[in-house]
Amino acid sequence: MRIGIDLIWLVPRLGGGMYSHVRGLLRGLEAIDRDNQYLLFTTYANYDAFEVLPNQCERVLFRAAHHTVASRLLSEQIRLPWQVNRYRLDVLHSQGFTMPLLAKVPRVFTVHDLKVYALPAIFLQTRREARATRECGWLKPGMAISTACWS
Repeated sequence: MRIGIDLIWLVPRLGGGMYSHVRGLLRGLEAIDRDNQYLLFTTYANYDAFEVLPNQCERVLFRAAHHTVASRLLSEQIRLPWQVNRYRLDVLHSQGFTMPLLAKVPRVFTVHDLKVYALPAIFLQTRREARATRECGWLKPGMAISTACWS
């Protein structure tokens, strides 16, 4: 299978734990998976951070506007589905809390921060409900959510 990993949101010096999660994911895939090919969609901001990769991984420079959140989201929703088709991907795994809604392949996205659910007393009910609706209210068949586990 050809699996895309969407990293267009990631800026290594600002990503902290999320960057560490992605590096750990790639090490884990290298250890257990010899059959699939992974294409990492990177930007100018993070291309060099993924220079050393497992053999089954390849970087794809995603040339899109990424200077603001709005421009990144627009690029992700419009240009990334086109790239998914161009590279004939079977699955797309988005690492940045969002995923392109128009991609015609099964999609998975990782939610890196579940503090709002793990520590509900700290967060206001309305904020928790708003976040749940924003993050998961638009899921459709063929989509999945993964959660990052930290120890």
